[in-house]
Amino acid sequence: VAHGLMVAGAAAICCALVLFCYNVWVGWRAGERAHAVLDSLPEPAVTLDISAIDPNAAMPAVDIDGTSYCGTLSLPELGLELPIANACSSNQLAFTPCRYEGSVYADNLVIAGIDFDAHFGSLTGLNGGEEVVISDTLGNTALYYVDGIEALQPTDLDRAVSGSDDADVDDLRLMVCGADQKVRFVVYCSA
Repeated sequence: VAHGLMVAGAAAICCALVLFCYNVWVGWRAGERAHAVLDSLPEPAVTLDISAIDPNAAMPAVDIDGTSYCGTLSLPELGLELPIANACSSNQLAFTPCRYEGSVYADNLVIAGIDFDAHFGSLTGLNGGEEVVISDTLGNTALYYVDGIEALQPTDLDRAVSGSDDADVDDLRLMVCGADQKVRFVVYCSA
């Protein structure tokens, strides 16, 4: 019996190690894909004051390898710059953060991303006050500041999308999901 338990324990440890290695590889691959997309985005020609753009206008998108991207997200203090896919899907979240809903022009943008180290994994270390820069594909930029982080239950998608009780910190929301793509926490930002 003891020998059987040792074999079962060793098998469980091996399975856990394989799963850990797979998750590290998936996160690395996601970071590589995000950097490749950033390198493929065209250089902006002319920029405008983002407040002058019609809040009802759609964010212009650029197609790269069959995926539509609407801009980039940058957190300078974390050294993080990522492309933003224009539409959110399970498959796309495995590669880049996605626009879940809203627009940078209307100050109601919600971006979903996985907690990979190369993506939103470092957002748990935010303290508040950090700059978040969203740029559309034309190079127009909007500056936000982190106001707070709220831990959520995996079933709290509505809470992450609808925002906090303080409407002043809902100009931009970054939904951080686990590898299972369920919401873990949300970062609230104000313009």
